[in-house]
Amino acid sequence: MLIDAFLIAKGSLVFCLGCWTILAAYNNIIDSGTNILLINRMMTMEGINRDMDLGLSLRSRAIRNTSFTGFYIKIISTIQAVIGASLIVTGGLLIALGLNETIFPIDIAISLTTLALLGFTLLWMFFLIGGLWFGYWMKMGGVQMVHFTLLKISILSIILVNMPSF
Repeated sequence: MLIDAFLIAKGSLVFCLGCWTILAAYNNIIDSGTNILLINRMMTMEGINRDMDLGLSLRSRAIRNTSFTGFYIKIISTIQAVIGASLIVTGGLLIALGLNETIFPIDIAISLTTLALLGFTLLWMFFLIGGLWFGYWMKMGGVQMVHFTLLKISILSIILVNMPSF
């Protein structure tokens, strides 16, 4: 039996990203208070409002009524769970194909995996764009750096998955 170790490696990476995303969704549900606090801090622009120099022209974007944040966390957690599940399934499919299980055409498997990774990418783009609207880089730079790191991982994963095997 001939195996494709590179395809197994690609599938393993995607599978693990899916596990990570499912865990993030689960953490968002069981510890929603932390994310509610952070999202409220971002949307109310709490740190910027206390600063006398930064973000003066952005302050009108602040949202005072944050009563919907818990609902927002549930929606984001659901989206994360769907993306995570799609990564787990497509990662598993690539692993199976790498083990020479011809259960699916390789080109379709790569396309489905790329679409799952696109969902992962768009999640971080959504966070980055939303955060930029509220100027979160000024007072929540660490959160923005996490989102940028995950964006980089997602882009590199798309490139890796679409590289041909040797």
